[in-house]
Formats: sequence, C-alpha cells, structure tokens
Amino acid sequence: MTFSHRVLGEPPASELPNVPENAARFSLGFGSQNVGDQIISAKSTLPWFLTSVGAPAWIMPLLVPIRESGSMLPQAALRPWLQRQARRLPLMQVGTIGQGICCLVMALAALFTSGLTAGLIFLAALAGLSLFRALVSLASKDVQGRTMPKGFRGRVTGFSTTVSGAVTIVVGLILAVLHGGLTPRLFAVLFGVAALSWFASYVLFSRIKEPASEPTQTDISLSTIVGDIIDLVRSDAPFRNFVGVRSLMLVSALSPSFLVVLSSESSSADANTISSASLGGLGLFVLAGGLASLLAGRVSGALSDTSSKNTLTGAAVFASVVLAATIAVAELWESSLGWWLPLAFFLISVAHAAIRVARSTYVVDMAEGDLRTRYVSVANTLMGLILLVVGALTSVLAIAGTLWALGALAFLGLIGAFMAVRLPEVSRGT
Repeated sequence: MTFSHRVLGEPPASELPNVPENAARFSLGFGSQNVGDQIISAKSTLPWFLTSVGAPAWIMPLLVPIRESGSMLPQAALRPWLQRQARRLPLMQVGTIGQGICCLVMALAALFTSGLTAGLIFLAALAGLSLFRALVSLASKDVQGRTMPKGFRGRVTGFSTTVSGAVTIVVGLILAVLHGGLTPRLFAVLFGVAALSWFASYVLFSRIKEPASEPTQTDISLSTIVGDIIDLVRSDAPFRNFVGVRSLMLVSALSPSFLVVLSSESSSADANTISSASLGGLGLFVLAGGLASLLAGRVSGALSDTSSKNTLTGAAVFASVVLAATIAVAELWESSLGWWLPLAFFLISVAHAAIRVARSTYVVDMAEGDLRTRYVSVANTLMGLILLVVGALTSVLAIAGTLWALGALAFLGLIGAFMAVRLPEVSRGT
C-alpha cells in the first residue's frame, strides 16, 4: 500500500491521472513548507530574536502585517500574469525556492548584524518571503484543483496542517528548554533549518505531474485589475458571500494574540515572577498551538471533504463560545485565568486550523479553471485589506481593554457562522 493510501485514504474515482502520487507529493511538500512557516513566525520567533539583538521597538508591530497582508494583497495583480502560463507548477516552485532564499538571508543577518541593521534586513526579507508566499498560495490552488478530485482535497490540506502541528510542538519544546541560552547563532541555525524545509518542499513539488492548459491572455494594467475586483464583487453573489464569511472568520486568527496579552496582564506584579511566567507562558502557548494543529488537521480535512461550509460554521461558533467563556472567566473567576488561558488558546487554535482547512477546500471546490484562480486571487487581496482594517479596529478596542476586543471578535464570529450556513454547498459529500 502506498504512502498516499495509508495516510490520506482512497481517493474518489476520477479521470485525473496520478492522483495518489500527486496527493502525497503535494501534502508532504506543503507539510515541509509549513515547517518553515512555524519557525519563521512573525508572532513569536522573529519578535523574540529581534528583541534579543536590540532592534528598535517600532519594528515589532510591523512584522505580522507584513507577513500576513503582504502574502495576500498582491494576488489580484499576480493573477493575470499567472493565467498566461500553461502550467502553474513552475510558478509555485519559484515561490517556494524564493522563500527559502529569504530565510537564508535571515540566517546570515542573524550571524552578522544586530540592532537597527538586523531589524531592517529582517523586514526586507520578510517582505520578500511574503511576496513569494503570495505566488505559492495562488498557484497551488490551481495545481491542487488540476491534480486532485473533489472529496480528497481537504484530506490533503489537513495532513499538511497535521505535519505543521507536530513541528510546532518540537519547536516549542526547543524554545522552552533553551530560552535562557538562545543566542544569535542558535537562531541562525533555526532560520537555516527553515530554509532547508522550503528547499525540501521545492524538491517534492517538482515531482508533481500537472496537466497543461490553454494560456489566457489577459490585461495586466492596474485599472483592469481594480475593475475586475469591483466587477466580481458586484456580479457574483456566491463569491461575495464567501468573502464576507471569510472576513468574519478572522475571529480565530486575531484572538490568540489577545489571549497572550490577557495572560501577561493577569501575571503577578513581581518582576521576577512576570519574567518567568512570561517565558513559561509563551512556551506553553506555542505547544498548545502545535497540539491543536496536530489534532485538528486530519479531522477538519475529512469534515471539509464532506461539507466545508458546515465545518466553517461549526468552527466559528466554537471559537465564539470559547471567547465568551474567556470573558466570563476573566470577570467572574479571575484567579482561574492561569490555567484557562492556555486551554482557551488551544481550543481557539483547533477552531483556526479547522477554518483554514475548510475555507481553502471551499474556494478550490466552488469553481474550476481560470474562474477558480480569479476567485482565489481577488478573495486573498480583499482579505489582505480587510485584515488590516479589522486588526486596526480591534487594536483600538483593546485600548479600552483586552476583553472588549475579545467580545467584538466573538460577536463577529457568530455573525460569520450565521452567514456560513447560507453559503451554497460545493463539497462532494452532500
């Protein structure tokens, strides 16, 4: 029995060739890429390193927006160029190798720079990594749609999430054990390992057998790109509703950082206790996130192949309930926050893993060919903008108090769940 059949199961009957082989290479390739994503984390690893080498404080708030929005905003502009290619796999490989090279730049910067110089180099490398990530994100949806049938794509994506969860646990353990002795040289080794993971991903992707298609000659001018975004949002109600639902699903993406802040706020006022609790808490949160991905990946993949919209609905409701419970604990049983917040972080991470797998499966299943590419590119560009807006609004609410931000996100999640119920079913299983 092949690796694909043992791990991913029997694929549905289809006319697509080489499905088990392509699925194994795709899932292992993205699993390897997720290793790099977990190590080069704008929420944990990079801030820790840059703080340790004396980079200016103003650099830290820029890391997450550059990493997240930077990988989504360019996609509508990249789409016309992508559609001119008969095969999308080579562009996916370019994006993969480009991310590995950006990681090597970070590793070298960790060895030879510090302070402002290190901060500026890391921002530039992170911006490059995000741009290459945008190319991979866009091209991979087409490659997956061309090489795997409906009813199998969720399992493939879910397995990659499981792999990333296992790696996160390992990285979290290493950081927890070595936090007192982390040096720039050790960080450079970590960044080097991340680079190697992307190079391994490149090798795995290169063995995927993608059928060619007829290239589409499209205009790449800015006015055409903007006009296409406006036209798609206005004319395509299913797509417009999907973008609205996905926007409201940010509840699981934005709330974890507020849980960490709440943990810090609830720590003892003693300086030494804060230091030790902060380090221990961060290690515990990293492990919780990894365990969530490990457990939720394959399950959410199978559920998404049955009904990706129902998976989205259930995960959003679950996340909102967890946030509501967190607010109740903070208001009524503040002494219990020490054990509740890591548990809440784990539960939210489970919901986030399910939402990521389900939304990816949904957008790949809802269209074929160039329309799918159009959906993915426009949706991700809009999400890049929406992420900046929602992130800014929740940050403003957090000035009034962290619980206000969590309450707003819980409310948005419930609205998102209500809207997700009304999405058309596009999955094979129903």
